[in-house]
Amino acid sequence: MPSSHRIREDQPQPRKRWVPEMWNGLAWQMCGTPRHSEPEAEQYLSRLYQGPQAAPAYRLVYAFTDHSVVRVWGTPALRQVEL
Repeated sequence: MPSSHRIREDQPQPRKRWVPEMWNGLAWQMCGTPRHSEPEAEQYLSRLYQGPQAAPAYRLVYAFTDHSVVRVWGTPALRQVEL
């Protein structure tokens, strides 16, 4: 009978990410998809900074998680389920 406890091999591997954030005047908010490499994230921020609607400030936040982060944009909408 298999164990009900998780073993080390079942757990996901830790992931390193660089999260781009922008200053909106009140707080830092995420402004793009987390990147796996720092140079790629810096290049993304430089393109945003040179854009027509650039924020006052940008920064990169280093995130180290043991799970895959999925960000969903928009607000959820309720649907009627037909049975």
